Formats: sequence, structure tokens, C-alpha cells
Amino acid sequence: MSLLQSITSSNMDRLSRIEVATNQVNSGMLTLRRNEKDFLLRGDISYQDKFNTNYNTLQATTSLLRSELAAAGLPEQKAQRLIEILREYKDKFDALIQQSVEVGLTPESGYYGALRSAVHNVEEQVDTAENDALKADMLMSSIQSPPVPETGLTGSNMKPSLWRQR
Repeated sequence: MSLLQSITSSNMDRLSRIEVATNQVNSGMLTLRRNEKDFLLRGDISYQDKFNTNYNTLQATTSLLRSELAAAGLPEQKAQRLIEILREYKDKFDALIQQSVEVGLTPESGYYGALRSAVHNVEEQVDTAENDALKADMLMSSIQSPPVPETGLTGSNMKPSLWRQR
């Protein structure tokens, strides 16, 4: 009877560890998603470090879960597939970060910053050109411009001083 209790107790402990690991995996996946959303919302590169730290923890927990499932004689293929899916997710998040940095996380960086700088240079050249028709064309094009990303303002409801700061 004591042997049966020992085996049952051992199995219960293992199942308890599997349950805890499963809950940690679920929580870890939500944390990764939160890191991704925070990066997308704020454009702050520090969320990549947070994501990577949480990803490493989640991968370790998922590997532990896979091992515990195998030791309990339960199917482990789904845990292994989750490890692969998480790796793909990390690769795609890293690619998103790289592309976001290339485009520009701030108005001064990346392609966004280069375009902004070029527009400012053109504005300065138009201002010094003493050509009223050219200045009028430039102002008219700002009135018909699409919304400015940070403010939602269009050229028709922006003051020229705000337009030039962009």
C-alpha cells in the first residue's frame, strides 16, 4: 500500500508541476504580446530587450513543460510545436523592430528623418528664392496634404508655423 501511495504522490506532484508550467507558459505568452504592443504603441526600442528576456524565460519554461510531459508519459508534441512557434514569433518581432528602426522610430531618425530633413531644406530654399508663385504653390500643396501622423492635422487646419515645424 505504501508503494502505491508513493507512486500516486509522485504522479500528483508531476501533474502539479505540469499545471504550474502550463499556467506560466500562458502568462509568458501574454507578456510577450504586451511587450510587442508596447513597442508598437510607443516606438521604444527598449521593449525589444524586455521581449527577449521574457522570450528566454518562456522558452525555458516551455522546455521544462515538454520534459515533464514526457516523464509523465503524456504527449509532448504540442509543447515542442509551441517552442517552434515561439521562435518564429521572435524572428518576426525582430524583423519588425529592424524595419521600424530603418523607417524611423522618431521624426529625426531613419527614412522618416531623412525625408523630414529634405522637406525642411526645400522650404528654406523656397523661402530664400523670392519667388511668390513658388511660395504660393508650396502653401497650396500643404493645404491639400494628407494628415500629419503625430497630430492628425491636415494642411487646411494647420497654421503655417506648425507646418514648418514638421
